[in-house]
Amino acid sequence: MIHNVYMDLLSIFTNKRFCTTKDFKLLSDDQKKLALFFLNDGAEQNQIGCIDELEKLYRNGWGVEKNIIKADSLKKHLDRQMFKK
Repeated sequence: MIHNVYMDLLSIFTNKRFCTTKDFKLLSDDQKKLALFFLNDGAEQNQIGCIDELEKLYRNGWGVEKNIIKADSLKKHLDRQMFKK
C-alpha cells in the first residue's frame, strides 16, 4: 500500500523508528513534496490511510498550509469510504 511507502519515507527522513502525522512538519520542502506525492497518489486510489493522513495534515497545518475546507472535503470522502465497508 502507498501509505506504507509514505510512513517508511517519514521514518527515513526523520531518523525515527516510529513516526506520527505531526512528524511531517520536520521534513525539508523537497522531502514534503515527495511524501505528498505518495499521499496524493494513494488518496486518488481511495486508500484510506493516505486520505486520513492528508486530512490531518491540512486540518492542523502540520507542514502544509492549514486548509480546513480541504480537510473537511477529505473527511467527508473518508467517511463515505468507511461506510462502504
